[in-house]
Amino acid sequence: MCSSDLQQEHRVVVGNNEIDVDQSTHQKGKINRTKMFSHKMVRVILAPRWYPTPRVVELELQKHLATEPDYLEKHGYVREAQADGSEVYYQKSGAENLLGEVKFQGPNKYNIYLHDTNARALFTRARRAFSHGSVRVQDPRQLDRKSTRLNSSH
Repeated sequence: MCSSDLQQEHRVVVGNNEIDVDQSTHQKGKINRTKMFSHKMVRVILAPRWYPTPRVVELELQKHLATEPDYLEKHGYVREAQADGSEVYYQKSGAENLLGEVKFQGPNKYNIYLHDTNARALFTRARRAFSHGSVRVQDPRQLDRKSTRLNSSH
């Protein structure tokens, strides 16, 4: 497709390029960086749940819980005990959900997906590197499956 065929353009919020340390593996690197890859979308999920990674639970949720014991309830999170004794956290769908109203999935080894966001004001910023690696897309319900370009440059 050449640029004259462009039918839609959407702003995106992506992961940042900051150097960080993964607390569970002790690896240092650009942990939240959004990887470059291509794949076909195979699944659309409306009103998705968000399952934060163990790293996000450890570095972000636990920090909030230390100072605000009811943080999970106030922000729509559920903590479920598993049969093996481990815990799974997820954020219920709704106004607080970080994935917003829709999530698009396709097979990729990075587990990166496109999704809406409840933080729509981020799309007005010049620098939009605020995600944990996935791609937050402006106006996701407007995506045309035939030809869409996601714009991270402005």
